[in-house]
Amino acid sequence: MPQRLEVEDFSGGVTDYYLNAPPNKMKTCHNLLINQYPGIGKPFTRPGSELYDAANPQIPAGAQRIGTAFYYKNLLHLQSSSKLYYYNAGWVTVNGPAPTSNNAFIGATTTSYFTYAHWNYHTLVANSDYMYPKKVVVSNSNVPEVMEAGLPKFDISGISVNASGTGNNWLYKLVYKQDYTAYGNLQFSDFGAPSNSIVVSNKALNVQLNNIPVLANGTTSNFRTASIVIEIYRTANNGDVFYKCGQISNGTTTFTDSMTDVILETQEPLYTTGGVVENGRPPRCKLVHIMGDVAFYGNIKDDANQELNFRLYHSVPGDIDSVPDFFYVDTDDEIIAVSSTKNNAVLLCRNSIYRVDGFFDELGRGGMAVEKISDTTGCISAQCAVQALDGVFWLGADGAYFTDGFKVVRLNQDYDKTYRTFVTVNGAIDTVNNQKIQGKYDKKKNRIWWTVQRETAFVSEVDGCYVLDLNWGINENATFTTVGGQSFAPTAIEFVNGEMIRCDKRGYVFIHKDTLYADPKIDVSTPTANWINETIIYELESVAYNFGTASTRKYVTQVNVTCESTTNLSLSVVSNNDDQRKVAELLPIRYRGNIVWGEPDIYWGDATLEWDRRGLISEKRRMPAKNLRCNFKQLKLTNAKVAIINSDRIGTADIDSVAKTVTLSNIVSYDWPTYSVDYYIAFEQDDYTNEYLIVARTDDVLTYVDTLNRTVTTIGSKWVIRGYPKNEVLNLLNFSIIFEVSGPTLNTYKGAESGEVGA
Repeated sequence: MPQRLEVEDFSGGVTDYYLNAPPNKMKTCHNLLINQYPGIGKPFTRPGSELYDAANPQIPAGAQRIGTAFYYKNLLHLQSSSKLYYYNAGWVTVNGPAPTSNNAFIGATTTSYFTYAHWNYHTLVANSDYMYPKKVVVSNSNVPEVMEAGLPKFDISGISVNASGTGNNWLYKLVYKQDYTAYGNLQFSDFGAPSNSIVVSNKALNVQLNNIPVLANGTTSNFRTASIVIEIYRTANNGDVFYKCGQISNGTTTFTDSMTDVILETQEPLYTTGGVVENGRPPRCKLVHIMGDVAFYGNIKDDANQELNFRLYHSVPGDIDSVPDFFYVDTDDEIIAVSSTKNNAVLLCRNSIYRVDGFFDELGRGGMAVEKISDTTGCISAQCAVQALDGVFWLGADGAYFTDGFKVVRLNQDYDKTYRTFVTVNGAIDTVNNQKIQGKYDKKKNRIWWTVQRETAFVSEVDGCYVLDLNWGINENATFTTVGGQSFAPTAIEFVNGEMIRCDKRGYVFIHKDTLYADPKIDVSTPTANWINETIIYELESVAYNFGTASTRKYVTQVNVTCESTTNLSLSVVSNNDDQRKVAELLPIRYRGNIVWGEPDIYWGDATLEWDRRGLISEKRRMPAKNLRCNFKQLKLTNAKVAIINSDRIGTADIDSVAKTVTLSNIVSYDWPTYSVDYYIAFEQDDYTNEYLIVARTDDVLTYVDTLNRTVTTIGSKWVIRGYPKNEVLNLLNFSIIFEVSGPTLNTYKGAESGEVGA
């Protein structure tokens, strides 16, 4: 008796162990995401894309890899090499402070990898070149400004003192200070570490300090030299408390102190009075992270150029770029990434994971300690650590991981074989190229996207995404899918209101939207206005079903497929028996009911078209002959190559076999389809057997490729255009397989077979 296997839940994502796997799992789920229905998941084609700004498709540097993208306080920022840009009706370059106006990230290249963290209209930035951290501040005019994070300790080694008279013993200290305003008139003040003391013995008033050094940027730094001031502090006669006795602008090289002790002791004391620790400039580091109002700086290079890749500093609470020199802790492993969850800082190291406990306060009390929470896994990229609502997610050498600060969970135990191809070369972990992997959290849709190298289309470059769908929970076999495209090189990604910003290794910027069903095909040799769209090729390959028993063969006759009619649909259904033993394609599903007003390729009067047809796409297909009996059955759903249009609809055409062109016979009434490029045309002369790639189109003429010169010049030829239709998506609801149990699968015993001659 015929039975029916209903498959309507696909919430399990992909698995490498697909033989008789749970039915909600899939062997392949590429360019498909999972819609959340009540309790079950439905695959749908991931959103298509378009240029973020068609008038400004590339960053000003041109065809240069974009390495970092972040959206903060309604501004989209991009980093490429040593430059920073933001979007304001075009890409605007953010330079360092005048007068030098250096690049934002001096010394960085396209192979530098950045980390960043936001706080109160500030973004701290560090990179893999051990640069001093930079601070990007959204100004009161809503324009980003870049400056050095923190201020240096004042150097008094060149200062001379000119004083006369007798009677007083004073000490002087000098401090760099800068005041600035962030968006919303938020006022901030930075102080550097005070200088060592200048001793003035047995002198009268009117002490003159000469040769005060000038803080200048040259080509090596981005201090706001024009707004930095030097505050000068002094003790009273034989005193030990420093009070402010004056202030000069940076660039002024002399100062005369004529303040009496009586007035001095009414002035502002030095900020270290009372035991407050001295501020320090943030160290050169690869990593930066902010938790609450404390900034962490990890993987350090000290002033002697010694790499301390096991060290973590933190800032003074409430002052993210003031870092006392003893506010640190060391681990036993190289720190690859820093993140936090639930007020616990987390260190993702090369071969282990740590939680950081404790803080120093502004008086230097307290301290930090590290607790190892895993010594069996590590992290492969500074940019792959993603902070989400429930914890920290990252990619390791053997899989994707999660921690809440106390336990570590591996999330893709059933996808380890394929995952390793993302992070290894010839079986070894690719420590160089893995630095390019980065992850971002889509808060609106509750998914984490990691950029990875899935294929070999781009040598040593990311070319796709590995997507974790958190709507289905955190567990050892979590819900993952994959994403890619013919032109994909997503070197930097960001999410804005659920729409992904995708930056490219060639300097282009794209945005993905739910209302788009194709991607631009990148062609650096062609103006972007002439780019064509390319089909999003999706692929769903089910697990191998044994229909409840592995000991009997099944007779599978039919499959029914139901989809939402989001767009027209050309769907290929492929039957796979017994893990590739017999593979056969069913008749494709070709649905043409969704005609949209204004669609460019509608030829009115075509009896095969139905206007504004609604409802589900529900089709059944019979299994091919000689493909009916099996033990295990898989189905693959992907784009079908179908006839797009033919001469029956818009008339014959004239073939020029020399020019490789096809001209419509009736150019007055008809035009070639708008999306003809990248489709294939075939002609009646060889019974439509040979297909020729279409490479150019005008309303009247198509140009095709025929390197073997097989076409023949013909007037009024019939033709057909075939291809994978663009702007079509799969929105799968379910499929069902009709089967009967037909007999035993395993061979019966017929006696021993030794393999010897005559046996």
